[in-house]
Amino acid sequence: MAGSTPAAPATTRARSSPRFLIEGEEEISGPSLPRFLRENAARIPSDYVLIADGEFTAPGVPNLLTGLRGLLYTEIVAEGAAADLHSGIFGGVAPNPLNTLAHVISALKGRDGRITVPGFYDDVVQPTEEEVAAWDRLKDEATLKRLMGVRALEGEEEFSPAERTWGRPTLDVHGIIGGFIGEGSKTVIPARARAKVSMRLVPGQDPDEIHQSLATYLKGLETPGVALSLVRLGQAPPVLAGVDHPGIAAARKAFVKSFGAEPVLVREGGSVPVTVDFQEALQPMLMLTGFGLPDDALHSPNEKMDLEQYHRGTEMVLHLMEELVAGGCRRLGVELARLVPAGTQRLACPELGAVLLGGAVSMETGLPMCIVRKEAKDYGTSRGIEGRLLGGEKVCLVEDVLTTGGAALAAAEKVRAAGGDVVGLVGVLDREEGAAENLARAGIPFHPLLRRADVIPE
Repeated sequence: MAGSTPAAPATTRARSSPRFLIEGEEEISGPSLPRFLRENAARIPSDYVLIADGEFTAPGVPNLLTGLRGLLYTEIVAEGAAADLHSGIFGGVAPNPLNTLAHVISALKGRDGRITVPGFYDDVVQPTEEEVAAWDRLKDEATLKRLMGVRALEGEEEFSPAERTWGRPTLDVHGIIGGFIGEGSKTVIPARARAKVSMRLVPGQDPDEIHQSLATYLKGLETPGVALSLVRLGQAPPVLAGVDHPGIAAARKAFVKSFGAEPVLVREGGSVPVTVDFQEALQPMLMLTGFGLPDDALHSPNEKMDLEQYHRGTEMVLHLMEELVAGGCRRLGVELARLVPAGTQRLACPELGAVLLGGAVSMETGLPMCIVRKEAKDYGTSRGIEGRLLGGEKVCLVEDVLTTGGAALAAAEKVRAAGGDVVGLVGVLDREEGAAENLARAGIPFHPLLRRADVIPE
């Protein structure tokens, strides 16, 4: 894990604190990153998580994902004789695991695309009609046939191509292993055969329940001399991601700035297993997107990444950081305003030399403040506030980080000397080094937004 502050446009004054988690096990559903997240969640509290593992809906059409399909990846193992057999000697009586697997595979899915595992569809949550209508405007049969290089689409014909790829569960065979597969001929009846079979799952489906249903179903598909077993190779539950949080608005603006296009809201047919670990461990606001293109040939020979997409994607992330910081400043400004004591007539920020009139950012620490007008850094002197305060005007001081509170007390004395009545002090962060006690002794009500323990777990 590495933390860094990216280069940002020159107008950005605030600092964000991005965290980069880098690992190489995603394609094999490795356990290291999920375990790290769950064991270290308290050390890495995060408001947002950006996962850019998807692709554009079409060239020039970026998207923000509202959901991902889940995954159950299995291996069906068929076992017959104790050793490989000669078909001339034993053919006709010997159990053949490959033959049995052929029967099993054909039994798992009908020619109409319907999966036959009992209860497979029972808990499927259907997308709304509005969602499907929006999807159908973005994905059509002709484009899919062209991208795949096929003469026809298969699957459940009662559902549109878009719904089949984004909102329906699937079952696919990825490979069959067994017997003789070398050059030439060898009349062997294999003792053992295996088939790699995965299912993409949609909201409502539970990988554990589907696994149990499939294992039970397989027992009824055994032939007399071949035993079937099911090995679980990996799984991930489906994901639904909310799009009603500030990160989505920030991402929309970032896409417009970098790609010149508004992103559409769609689901993704693929799975990103670690997404659920981020959700459960950190409980962040998720932003799911990606910068690939539909013709990138993922998992195929000559898989590619378009360089223009790569560079514009980099720009999008920079703009996103800028937008998130700006949004964070606005939200914290609202939170700080909530803490200002009733009756306050003027806000003052001694550290920056400003009378506070709106919302901006501390130039000293990068922490958000309620400031729009920054002036010379001598506001804490009598000269700095001369003419600004009316006699007896009720003033609330605002500080970003407090340690012992010494600077705040000095500023309070200056405000009082200039005729102001200090009615309270609002702090963004109290480092709990005596500020609260010292301010209390001086008769200044103290209202911290955050304390050290809130942001630095013990």
